[in-house]
Amino acid sequence: MSIVKVTTSGQISIPKELRKKIKAVYFTCELKGDGIFFRPINALELPGEKKYSMEDFRKWSFKGKNPKEKNLAGKIDSIIYKI
Repeated sequence: MSIVKVTTSGQISIPKELRKKIKAVYFTCELKGDGIFFRPINALELPGEKKYSMEDFRKWSFKGKNPKEKNLAGKIDSIIYKI
């Protein structure tokens, strides 16, 4: 068993040995009995969380003079290739 401390901003650290086993970044948190229960969840289970494809980005359009920058995929390409 590990003991953790709550910071002044309400954060706690999950011990390294548990993080290695769980490999999750999102958790549900609820009060159960006399303790707090954390359950790891997959990011895809979160409401509003979605992984977008380049095809999705091509569907989103912008007003612009450059035809390559009229969709999000083209805009991303133009930013990357300017670097």
